Amino acid sequence: DSEGASLQLHYVRTTSQHEIDFVIANENGDAQQFIEVKVGNTKPSGFLMNMAALHPHADAIQLVMRTPHGFDTHGVGVRPAAQWLAGLAA
Repeated sequence: DSEGASLQLHYVRTTSQHEIDFVIANENGDAQQFIEVKVGNTKPSGFLMNMAALHPHADAIQLVMRTPHGFDTHGVGVRPAAQWLAGLAA
């Protein structure tokens, strides 16, 4: 929103209780980013990896509070939460 784009903030939860914490969508409702937040687990959730595969145009990110470095695996970017959040535009 800070750059003039009209964005929507959602979350996803299936009937089988799989979830993604944040989904950022454009004004048409198309997912742009899937963001999962963890304290220390750097292994991407299976549901996040599935959503990344189903929506290859969207970024899939797992923010982890306790990890020293980021890496990419199975279509998911695992990132240190503090570093990633510090890079957001105000």
